[in-house]
Amino acid sequence: MPNRGNIGFRPVEKPDLPLLHDWLSKPHVAKWWDPAEKAIRSIERHIGDDAVTPLMVCLDESAFAYMQLCELDVDRNEDNVPIECPVGTIGLDQFIGPEDKVGIGLGPRFLKLITTKLFCEGTPAVLVDPDPSNLFAIRAYEKAGFNRLRQVDKKNGPTLFMVRTSQENPQ
Repeated sequence: MPNRGNIGFRPVEKPDLPLLHDWLSKPHVAKWWDPAEKAIRSIERHIGDDAVTPLMVCLDESAFAYMQLCELDVDRNEDNVPIECPVGTIGLDQFIGPEDKVGIGLGPRFLKLITTKLFCEGTPAVLVDPDPSNLFAIRAYEKAGFNRLRQVDKKNGPTLFMVRTSQENPQ
């Protein structure tokens, strides 16, 4: 099976940026993310940053996806954090780069792994906010144990808040 193997995570490093740029330029990623140049500038700013953790997701040590984690400020009434989320909630964004790695079960696998790791570290909940028309991503999040909260209209368009909590998904 093409989705077999060990999945791991490592910090993004500057030498990863050309590969990430290539992935961000692919139609299946570009449709849902900022333009490649803008996204790369943001990712590069977060290398070594405490606020956002950019990670490469690897299958048998070969990178196939990007993920970023960010502790959300649930005390502020911002449009990117649902009120139901407890203090310590982590926001997660991700994409799979190579087209041949899409649709074979890797997304739900690494999402389950990272959320379980975060729960073991004491994170109470993990939040994602896909575009409501991104049915492929929504299905992957649901397979990974995320539940729909509600759809909202944010500054940059509609979003579907989905959450996975440590109470709903014990180890």
